[in-house]
Amino acid sequence: MNLLFAQNYNFFAYVGHLFYNFLCIFAGVKKRLFLYYIVLFLLLLVGCKRTPENPKPDNLIDSAKLTDMMTEQLVIESVIFFAPPDSNKMALSIHLYNDFLLKHHVTKEQYNQSVAYYFADREQSNVIMHRISDRLIAEREEKLKE
Repeated sequence: MNLLFAQNYNFFAYVGHLFYNFLCIFAGVKKRLFLYYIVLFLLLLVGCKRTPENPKPDNLIDSAKLTDMMTEQLVIESVIFFAPPDSNKMALSIHLYNDFLLKHHVTKEQYNQSVAYYFADREQSNVIMHRISDRLIAEREEKLKE
């Protein structure tokens, strides 16, 4: 009987030792994973620097003029959208946008840079969009009165 107990004791000691080694390895893996997560977090923290401010273009369009231009651009977009299906919308859009840029004496690059500059700031973009919305609503009300 003592021999059987000794054999069982050795078996349980062996299993216990294996379990202990497994826990040590697993704990080491957990520690390593934890360290990997800390290093990854620190790299992300350092890597996600705040982007530099959007530089002001040399030929920036005034925000009031840009508001007028964007209001007119929305009207142009609606004309193109509601053009008859058999019309050449590409030629129509090229013609209308060329006239639009010539009328306001600006280049396409100047217009795009100004839009990008003003819309990089959320507050400025909200102000411009609210002005456009108010202007379009006022024009609609005026047209409905006629």
